[in-house]
Amino acid sequence: MASNTPASAQGLSAAGEGLPSGRFILYPSVSLEYTDDSNVLYRSGDFPGTGVISSGVMAIRPRILVDLPLGESRIRWAYSPIYRDYTSSQLTLPQHLSHDLYLEGLYKTAGALTLRIRDHFMRDVIQVQAVDPGGELTFGLEPFTVHEPQVQADLALGARQGLSVLPGYSSVHFDHESDAVFFDYETKSVEGRYNYKLDEPTTLFAFHRFEDFHQQRAQVYFGQLDFTGRTTGLALSRTLNQAIVASFSAGYEELRFQGGAGKDYSGPVLNVDTTWQLNEITRFELNLRRQPFQSFFVNNNYYLNSLAGFRMVQQVGRRAFYEIRGSYEDNAYSSPLDIRVTPSTPPGLDANNDGNIDAFESFLPSQGTQRHDKLFKAGAGFGFQFLRTLRGFLGYNFERRRSNINEMISSTAGAVDPFSYSVSRVILRIEAGWM
Repeated sequence: MASNTPASAQGLSAAGEGLPSGRFILYPSVSLEYTDDSNVLYRSGDFPGTGVISSGVMAIRPRILVDLPLGESRIRWAYSPIYRDYTSSQLTLPQHLSHDLYLEGLYKTAGALTLRIRDHFMRDVIQVQAVDPGGELTFGLEPFTVHEPQVQADLALGARQGLSVLPGYSSVHFDHESDAVFFDYETKSVEGRYNYKLDEPTTLFAFHRFEDFHQQRAQVYFGQLDFTGRTTGLALSRTLNQAIVASFSAGYEELRFQGGAGKDYSGPVLNVDTTWQLNEITRFELNLRRQPFQSFFVNNNYYLNSLAGFRMVQQVGRRAFYEIRGSYEDNAYSSPLDIRVTPSTPPGLDANNDGNIDAFESFLPSQGTQRHDKLFKAGAGFGFQFLRTLRGFLGYNFERRRSNINEMISSTAGAVDPFSYSVSRVILRIEAGWM
């Protein structure tokens, strides 16, 4: 249900002037990263035998961004494969290589029309935030594909006013959906805007968005879940060098579900993603969100995600910098989670005969209590710029998640507790090129 525009802007960002090559400008880079992770699978340590695994994680991230200026128009694309491996023999990835591809085309006509075409394609395994941006679930080992094309047509009605139409589509597909804790889904959307330019980089607009959503559940026993969404509100965006650097939107959203066992949603929504350059050496980033997301739990159609986060980067001298970051998230569910594994479990839902529904082994009875999760994240790091195109970074981050139904989970149920966990990581990264 989240717009793919912020992700595209982040994936197509670059620093510096790049390397000219004919009419193209190239931004090549590579990142070598080693992480010491105390809880790779995000498992709870509350009960014995729950499978908490600590491991080193090695990742190689080459990236090439290509910019083709065409007068006032341009084409920009970026490709970033990732190679990952774990040092622990207890964990094996089904595929080590992931792919991430962004494309954006901007075409300005001689008249008042401007067209933007964006596309994002991802092929991955463990980056489940691309599938579940609210963080309801934390880890998966089933390969999946994400595809998010979008078109934006802007029509100027004068020096300051204009209209925009943004049709979009997004889809998520798992290679073997019956082995994943997520569902395949697809969304079709269209958004209309009335724009008013406050100054050259800053635009204020009123918008109305319509979404049509289909969740493709492999377990027919639980039925299909579809919904339509309507959101109306005001937003402000600030653009520098044809990239969004700050955005603010607030509105009212309604979700109407067909199928499922949960409730509809009606209420305010908020998204803030902005950066302040406080002075020449200090940058502060702020993220706020209040947004409903689809739930992968059977008895909940959605959960309401509230997020407040920040990141501050401070330069020290000419070459060094440090950063601190933190965030707090709250996931509130509309209906009690009440999946019960009984001897009458329908055939095909417990193929391995371990007493748990295959795709929902972690989703245990809450005894009629509405689930409420809280997630706290904190981190700090220090970086050093060895050369203009070479820098190193050493960081530490910590996550702690707690749920109000955690104490209701019995260690004798033969299942892994997904609701509460703690994890700490030490990260060493070397980056070379134009990031």
